[in-house]
Amino acid sequence: MLSKLVNEAWKHLRRGERAQPQARRAHREQLAQARRLLEQGELGSAHDICAALLAADPGLADAWNVLGGIAFKQRDFALAARHFAEAIAQAPERADLHNNYGYAMAEQFRIGEAVAAFRRAVEIDPRDPSAHPNLLWLMNMRPEFSAEERYREHCRWAESLAGTRRLPGHGHDRDPERALRIGYVSSDFRNHAVGHFIEPILAHHVKARFAAHCYSNSGERDAATERMRALAGGWRDIAGLSDDGVEALVREDRIDILIDLSGHTRGNRLRVFARRPAPVQVTFLGYPATTGMSAIDYRLTDALADPPGAERHYRERLCRLPRSLWCYCPREDMPDVGRLPALACGQVTFGSMNGAAKLNAAVIAAWSLILERVPASRLLIATVPRGEAERRIRAEFARRGVGAERLEIIDRVEQREYRKLFARVDIALDPFPCNGGTTTCESLWMGVPAVTLAGEEFRSRAGLSLLTAAGLPDLVARSVEEYVGIAAALAGDLAALAALRAGLRERLKGSPLADIGGYVAALEAAYRFMWRSWCRA
Repeated sequence: MLSKLVNEAWKHLRRGERAQPQARRAHREQLAQARRLLEQGELGSAHDICAALLAADPGLADAWNVLGGIAFKQRDFALAARHFAEAIAQAPERADLHNNYGYAMAEQFRIGEAVAAFRRAVEIDPRDPSAHPNLLWLMNMRPEFSAEERYREHCRWAESLAGTRRLPGHGHDRDPERALRIGYVSSDFRNHAVGHFIEPILAHHVKARFAAHCYSNSGERDAATERMRALAGGWRDIAGLSDDGVEALVREDRIDILIDLSGHTRGNRLRVFARRPAPVQVTFLGYPATTGMSAIDYRLTDALADPPGAERHYRERLCRLPRSLWCYCPREDMPDVGRLPALACGQVTFGSMNGAAKLNAAVIAAWSLILERVPASRLLIATVPRGEAERRIRAEFARRGVGAERLEIIDRVEQREYRKLFARVDIALDPFPCNGGTTTCESLWMGVPAVTLAGEEFRSRAGLSLLTAAGLPDLVARSVEEYVGIAAALAGDLAALAALRAGLRERLKGSPLADIGGYVAALEAAYRFMWRSWCRA
């Protein structure tokens, strides 16, 4: 039954001939209500409003757009794409519609169409806050884009910020040894991969020397948020604030070093960094490439993830930590390590918990070779949307002779169920060229060795950095043949694999990857180096 709101919409629409201004106002009011309902998760009511509006006027692009958003939230990405396409047909010069269509294509593993949609959105509006970052994110995932292409595209995004207003000077005390005020900017101070990496840093900062201030660009709060808020020396909620407003807060707090934890991921505030509200600005942790911005002075990394020569693909100066860029502190609710699954079920299970966008023809070919080399083995792939994406991935494996019975493909699940999946996996397979990060750490913590293929640039060297810091360099391959061979060799000795699984958590605890005290000391030394450099300038 249509709600009262929908009935009111009908009344306004049927009076259209007599009162066109009233009808247009009714459209706007009803569409605004539908958008609010969509954001609140009231999908049925939002759908009813849009259906009523479109019955009277099928040319309402915004109504089709809301229907697309509803289908997207329901994870029916094919239907979402059809609705977004209809919206584009009505308003072909709207960047936001092409951007939404790109989202729906990416979720169906239709990568070429997603890239084309994001590019079209950027052509229409180079300053659209979502379209260009979405294009950059997808380019980072895909092997068809070279390091040089991706570098140029990031710089092109930064050029769209030309003319950004900057206030003169900072007036900070240039004492190179004084206590520093460090600002961390993120939308992920919560139960999120970045949140789990940053929380122990906040806990271990020497507070008398490094006062940490957090700028949270998210309305989402959970227990992790509250823990981090208690650890921080200062906390600002900036979601919904204008760039002017955020800049004013950073200047008011007299932040010495401002650190971006997002790169071009969703919820970033890079446009604030373009205004240079702090004397020293850094990007760290949350993104596998340059920001493209000259306003960001440094990128924190390490010598394995970014070897000598990597500088040519960064606008930022590279500041390399002495060990790994990462330090892993596990979630408190991680399950205990269980028995090797292969001993119970009689067959080896390989697994990948990485996003579907990281899969590609070369990865699927390598994984198919591994399944061929290890008879009766299976492959579990998680976080692949049901529907078109799963069909396309299964078809790629079928072309290489891998039957459906050897594949288990799982949609995204909530965190607790996701963590249980590791108990079903014997050996993790890291995708390439864009490696996993948090997923690799979690695999190791759960006793699951991860095999990685090291490439020539950061996105394909994260696994090398992580596994070396974990004391597992033998799991790093330098060619596809070696990658397949390492995985097959692990599967060929179940006794050794079981022993590795049983001892891997303790081994990890004693490795540099879990040495949070040493890690934060190195991080603070890097901050001090940056500050001294600014003081000398």
